[in-house]
Amino acid sequence: MQTAFINRVGITSGWGYAQLSFYPDKAKYPWLRRISPFSFTQGGRDRNAGGNEIIQVSGVRLSFTRQGQLRVDRFDGFETWSGRRFGRATWRMQGQVQLYPWLGLDGQHMTGEAVYYDPVDPFQGDRRDTRLGVTFQPSGRLSERVTYRRVSFDRQSTGDPVYDLDIVYSRTTFQFSRQFFVRGIVQFDSSRARVLTDLLGSYELRPGTVVYAGYGSLIEQREFVDGDWVHGRGDYAASQRGLFFKASYLYRF
Repeated sequence: MQTAFINRVGITSGWGYAQLSFYPDKAKYPWLRRISPFSFTQGGRDRNAGGNEIIQVSGVRLSFTRQGQLRVDRFDGFETWSGRRFGRATWRMQGQVQLYPWLGLDGQHMTGEAVYYDPVDPFQGDRRDTRLGVTFQPSGRLSERVTYRRVSFDRQSTGDPVYDLDIVYSRTTFQFSRQFFVRGIVQFDSSRARVLTDLLGSYELRPGTVVYAGYGSLIEQREFVDGDWVHGRGDYAASQRGLFFKASYLYRF
């Protein structure tokens, strides 16, 4: 997951957070456990981007029975990119609930301002980001997680669409015993017209002594035209495959 994060450097900033919690009467509201309004403020200067930035998040968290949680908040402020200032006004709502011991639901929806981070010609845009997830666990051995996410981005000045992205993610885990389990992951990315697959098996003899074996593949939609591969056209076919084996042994003395 290290490639999913950017280490920002050349920044000096500070932040503050405040929260107040209320606990309603369980006799009157047995389904509501806690109400927590909060406020988060962070600001500083990004010397690489050439300007200041500030973000103010104000919202409320609600806690319910069945491990239910709902959070509604709003982002305000601005950020700097390539010496230009862009707005960050965004509404967000996210929640989760364990409906049954074997079924959990979660989701998130964000809508508001965002930045198209082009180093030469960045511009202000409007983004809509929606994610829905289902966790199905009929037994202590089997677990299935499915997530769907859609992101769309439009140029704010004209309303013209810039990109749409759909991601479908599936993770299946089966625990044969305390020592042995297998896990399969499949992810579809519409923007790159590709499917990632990953199969992993693990056997842990004891803590520190583990054997891993796995297989992964990259399936892409592409067509060979005039000596070059053109992505997003043609049929889906495997373009990369890989196997790996790893073992670790812990010796105590």
